[in-house]
Amino acid sequence: MLAGYIHESIQIFKAVGERHSTMDSFVTLRKIAHNVEYQKAREYVHEIRNVAAFHLGEYKERDNTRRSLDDLELGTFTLMGGDDPNDPMTYYFELTDYLDYSLIGRTFQSGRSPSETADDIQKTVLDLAGEIMTGSYAFLTALAKRMELQEYVYGTMKEKVEPVAESTVLSSGHPSSTGSF
Repeated sequence: MLAGYIHESIQIFKAVGERHSTMDSFVTLRKIAHNVEYQKAREYVHEIRNVAAFHLGEYKERDNTRRSLDDLELGTFTLMGGDDPNDPMTYYFELTDYLDYSLIGRTFQSGRSPSETADDIQKTVLDLAGEIMTGSYAFLTALAKRMELQEYVYGTMKEKVEPVAESTVLSSGHPSSTGSF
C-alpha cells in the first residue's frame, strides 16, 4: 500500500508543480516527479499501485491472483500470521505478499533473481518514501511560513515560525516529533 500512496503523491506533485515551481522547497518533490534519476522508482510504484495495491480503475481489471497462483511452485506457504492473536492489527498476509512480489517481480526481473528483484524494489520504494517525507516536510514548512500560518494557528501571538534545529533531525533525515516547524 505504501507504493500505492507514493504513486498518488507523485501525481499530486505533478498536478501542483507548476504553481510551486519557483519555491526552492519544492525542488526535491519536482525532481521525484520528473527527473530521470527517479524513473525506475516511479515505474515500480506505478506498477505496484495499479497491479497489486489499489486497483482503482486506471487499467482493466486483471486476474492477478490466478496468474500468480498458476506460476507458483508447489510447496508449503504461510497464509497469514500475526504478532498478537488478540490484535487483528498485527495480522500479516504472507501468501498475498509473496504472490504480489511474484507478479510485480516478473515485470522488472530482467535477468535478476526473484530475490534480487524483490530486494531492489523494496529498497527503492522505501528510499523514495524517505525522500518524499523529507521533501514534503520542507515544502509544507515553507508553505506555512509563506502563508504566515502561525497567525491563524496561534491566534494573536506574533511569534515567528522557526526552522527545525539540526539537533531535532533524526539520523534518517526526518524531523523528530519534538521539533517545531
